[in-house]
Amino acid sequence: MSVSLKQLLLSVDNKKKFNYNIRVNGIKQASELFGSAPAILIQKNAEENNKQAAATDFCGEYTLAKK
Repeated sequence: MSVSLKQLLLSVDNKKKFNYNIRVNGIKQASELFGSAPAILIQKNAEENNKQAAATDFCGEYTLAKK
């Protein structure tokens, strides 16, 4: 993903700091995905999917500089 500095109202001539935060939503739990599937199938998939189910975020603080 890219966003232009102009859209963010930023410039390399301005030494003002800026922050960003991007959130990635987690995936649905196996029980939500498989509904009425046999319990053993739901349990097996739940164990695998729980590793990936949590939401996460990325953030940082930067100051722009010319090369």
